[in-house]
Amino acid sequence: MSSRSNVPGPFWAKMTDLWMARFDLKVRDIYNHKPRLDRPRGDAMLLEQFGQQNLVSTRCGDLHFLRRKAVAAGYSVPVVGGTAVQEMLRELVARFMSNLETERTAAGSRGVDVWPQLRWLAADIMSRISFGDAGGLDLLGNKEGQRESMSYYLISSQMEEEVASLRVLMMAWFPRMSKVLEGIFPSWFITMTDTQRWALEATPQALKLDVESSDGGHIPVALQLAKHQKANGSSEAVPDEKYIAGEALDHWLAGSSTTPNALSWLLYELSRPENALRQQRLQQELRAASITPESPPNVHDLNKLTYLDCVLRETLRRHPPAPVSLTREAPSGGMTIDGHFVPGGAQVSVQSISLHMDPDVFHEPNDWNPERWDIPRASPQFKEMQTSFWPFGSGPRMCIGMHLAWAEMRLVAANVFSTYKTRLGEQYFTEKADGTRALRELDGNTNGDLLPEAPFDPIIFERVANE
Repeated sequence: MSSRSNVPGPFWAKMTDLWMARFDLKVRDIYNHKPRLDRPRGDAMLLEQFGQQNLVSTRCGDLHFLRRKAVAAGYSVPVVGGTAVQEMLRELVARFMSNLETERTAAGSRGVDVWPQLRWLAADIMSRISFGDAGGLDLLGNKEGQRESMSYYLISSQMEEEVASLRVLMMAWFPRMSKVLEGIFPSWFITMTDTQRWALEATPQALKLDVESSDGGHIPVALQLAKHQKANGSSEAVPDEKYIAGEALDHWLAGSSTTPNALSWLLYELSRPENALRQQRLQQELRAASITPESPPNVHDLNKLTYLDCVLRETLRRHPPAPVSLTREAPSGGMTIDGHFVPGGAQVSVQSISLHMDPDVFHEPNDWNPERWDIPRASPQFKEMQTSFWPFGSGPRMCIGMHLAWAEMRLVAANVFSTYKTRLGEQYFTEKADGTRALRELDGNTNGDLLPEAPFDPIIFERVANE
C-alpha cells in the first residue's frame, strides 16, 4: 500500500497525474503549510524561456530566494508608489482612455470591445517595467503594426490551444522523457516566438540605460539583473544575458495577461443590470474624492477608497486571474500536514478558486457581492476572508508584481468609472419564449473566457454627466 494512500483526494490520483486535467478546478488540496517547498520539474518546464530556468520555473527554494531577491526591490511599495512608476502609469492609462473614447464614439450602441485595449495597456506597462524605454513597445498606439506580431500571446485563442498541445502536455506529464527528447529534437521543444525575439533585441538596449537616471527609484527588471550580475559576477542566480532576457520576458508575459483579465471581469460585473446601484455607489465614492475626468486620480488617494477596494477584492475572489493549481514538491525527508504524512517527492497543490469558493468562509460564494468586504478590517470575519483570499498566492513564491497590479487596477477602474457609466452590450442578452429579455448566463466551462461571441467583449460606455 502506498504511503500516500491515506491522504484524501481523487481516486485516480493514486495512479496518475492526469486527473488534474479534469479536476483542476474542483479539487481542494493542502494549503497554508510552513516548510518551503520546491516546484515540481514538470510544471517548471512549462514556464521556461529559451530552454532554461527563470525565477518562476526555478525548482530549488534556496535558488529561487536568491533570484527573487535580485528583482524584488523593483516591485516594492516605495518604488511602485514612486514618481517614475506613477507618472508612467498615468501616461499610459490616459492613452488607454483616449483609445476608449475614440472607439466608443465610433461604435455607438454596438459597444466597445474593451478586452484587447486592456491587454495593450498592460503590455505597454510591463514593457516599461521589464525593459524600460528600450522595450520600444507602443501597442496602445500600434507603432509599426506591433499588435499583429504580439497578438498571439496577448489576445489570440491560439495561445490557449498551444497550452493544450502535445508538446506542452508532454513537458508537464513526462518531464524526464521530455528533457531527453529536447536534446534530440530541440526545434520541436524550443521554438523562437516573436516575443522572444523582441526580448533578445530589447535586453542589450536595456542594459545600456543609465542606472542613475532612473527617476523615483524605478529600474527596469533587465537592468536590475544586470546590476546584480555586475556587482556579484556571473552566478547561479544570474548566470548570463540570456537568463536576463528570459526573466524580463517572463515578467512581461505574466503582467500582460493577468491584470487585464481581472479588469475585464470587473467591467462585466459592474455592467450587469442587477449591479447598476453598485456602479452608482462606486461613482459617488469617486466624486466625493474629487476624482473626475478633468481631475485624474492619484494612486495614493485611490488606496483610501474603501468601496473601490471592495469591488476589486470581490472580482479577484470570484474571478481569480490564475485559478489553476500551483503545485509544489515535498522535501526529500517527507512532511506531515494536518496529521497526514506526505513522503518526499510527492506533489501537493492548491488553487485560489478552491479557497475562494469555500462556503464556510464566503457565504454564497457563487455570488459577486462586494459588500461582503465592506466590514471592519479588524473583525474576525474579515480576517478569515483575508486568510483565504489568494489571487496572488502567498509565501516566498507569491506574485512579485502584486503591488503594481493593485495600482494598475485601481487607476484603470477609477478613470473608467469617473468618466463613464457602463452597461452590457446586446450580445449578452437573449430573448425568452415569452418575449422578455434575459441575461445570457456564461458557460461554467469557459475557463474564464467571458466573451459571449468571441472575440468581441461588448461593453457600452456612456459619458457621465457633469454634476
